[in-house]
Amino acid sequence: MLPPASHAQPPDTPEVRAAATIRPSIVYIEAWFGGFTLDSAGRVVAGERSSAVSQRCTGFVVRQDGYIGTAAHCLYPPSSPGSVPSTQPSPAVFVLGAGQEGNNVKPVPARIVDSRPFNEGDVALLKVELQDLPSAEIASDPDLQAGTPILTVGYPSSTDVATDFSLEPTSKFGTVSAAKELNTQTVYEVSAPMSKGMSGGPAVDLEGRVVGINSYIIAGESQPFNYIVPASGISELLASAGIEPELSAADKAYRAGLDNYYSGNYSDAIENFDTALTQSPSYPGAFELRRDSVRLREQFGGGESSFLPWILVAAGVVVAGLIAAGIVVFVRVRRRDQLAPAPAGAWQGHPPSPSAPPPAAGGSQQNASPVNGPSQGAPDARCNNCGFDLAPGQRYCPRCGKPQG
Repeated sequence: MLPPASHAQPPDTPEVRAAATIRPSIVYIEAWFGGFTLDSAGRVVAGERSSAVSQRCTGFVVRQDGYIGTAAHCLYPPSSPGSVPSTQPSPAVFVLGAGQEGNNVKPVPARIVDSRPFNEGDVALLKVELQDLPSAEIASDPDLQAGTPILTVGYPSSTDVATDFSLEPTSKFGTVSAAKELNTQTVYEVSAPMSKGMSGGPAVDLEGRVVGINSYIIAGESQPFNYIVPASGISELLASAGIEPELSAADKAYRAGLDNYYSGNYSDAIENFDTALTQSPSYPGAFELRRDSVRLREQFGGGESSFLPWILVAAGVVVAGLIAAGIVVFVRVRRRDQLAPAPAGAWQGHPPSPSAPPPAAGGSQQNASPVNGPSQGAPDARCNNCGFDLAPGQRYCPRCGKPQG
């Protein structure tokens, strides 16, 4: 498992998650054919021996108790990809990487449980005597149409000349280009790159589920015209052997850890990876991801310890908002009550002004006092701002507070 950059949180994309999901179940396969020479018809030439030759491919664990899927042509001599004659001795098959990490990597012998040759589906089922192996999930009924995104996964032999040997597989992204037929068998043309050595590896959807098996390419093409066979072939071989594929408790814990890891819930991720390692101590990638989860939690938080304070802050904001809204409503209601016209005979801050005496007989309103206040015999004054009745000589309105004059 490639560790994420130390200065940032890991990228969360469907392709990254799919590659991380399938990675632990990938195995390296070698099939050795030794000491025999075949004639042009594929028959063993009696008395003639040749040096051993090998076929290197990829496989994937389909059950924790050692069942492995691959392409059938990986079990044939390189010059005979179609079918193996009955006179051809079975190859010696070895598997590397089945739950092995670090210095514990060594070839483990495998037996062939069943197979269908290249022209009948190109699929094989192997068995190694190991337990608690990380497993892949086989899609029960994948809907592969043109444009469906996939990853092809495996060990390209071409990288051996450029880098040191490693059990870290290559993942190539592409899409399904078309559904085709080969000898009445369904095959899918894909744009995801493949090369020699990736045969037998899984093609997975963006959920990390196996939807096909890497089968063959068109030699000499500059564009990627590559082909996978349906994963239903390996399911049928398992069913014929009475084997039900299933994810183990460690597989489920690891997948839950990935979900939490890429979502930033590092505390939960640590707990998930601990569970996976308890169930399967050498589960590939789980230890490294747990270590990164601890580091990322220290840098960015993530988990219950950082989640609770945010809940409290959010609750405080909501409560403060409710209090502020209540204050605004109270002030508006009170102001409305203060500005509402008073009913007849009601007081508004001051007693109503006494009735002014009627003007003297024959008098006129020209006898009224100046604007600085009504004099006796003049009608009651009103506020020049809000119209409130004012007492004689009142300089400020008791309702709106505006000065008069």
